[in-house]
Amino acid sequence: IKKANFSFNFFDYPSKVIRILSKYPEWEFVEIRLKKNNVLAGVIMGFAGDNHYTPFIVGLDYDYLNSHHIYKQTMFQMVKRGNDLNKSTVYLGLTADFEKQKYLAKTIHLNAFVKFEDTYNMELIESYSNV
Repeated sequence: IKKANFSFNFFDYPSKVIRILSKYPEWEFVEIRLKKNNVLAGVIMGFAGDNHYTPFIVGLDYDYLNSHHIYKQTMFQMVKRGNDLNKSTVYLGLTADFEKQKYLAKTIHLNAFVKFEDTYNMELIESYSNV
C-alpha cells in the first residue's frame, strides 16, 4: 500500500515486524487468498484487544485490486474478524472513509498539532518555491 497510497503510508516497515508481532498472542495474521489458484492477494496484521479489533498493517496485491475487488474484500474481512471475535469496536484506520462508511463506520474527526524547533529545512524549501 505504501507505493500507492501517499496520504498516510509513507515508510516501509522493517522486514522483522512479522517475526516480532507473531511472538504476542494478541496479534494475528489474516491471509486473503484467491479461490481459483490460492494466490495470496491480501494480508491483515491485526491486534485483538480486550474489547476491540484493530487492523494495524494491511498489504494488498495491486494486480488483483480491480479484478477481484481485493480492497473491499480486505475491508469486509477486517469487520468480519472483529465480529467473529465478539469485539464491540473495530478500528479501521485513517483513510478511505467512503469505503468504510459502507460498513457503517463512524468517522471521528481528530486534529493534531506539531511544534517545530528547527525549521531550517522548511524555510529552505519555501525559499526555493518563491524563485
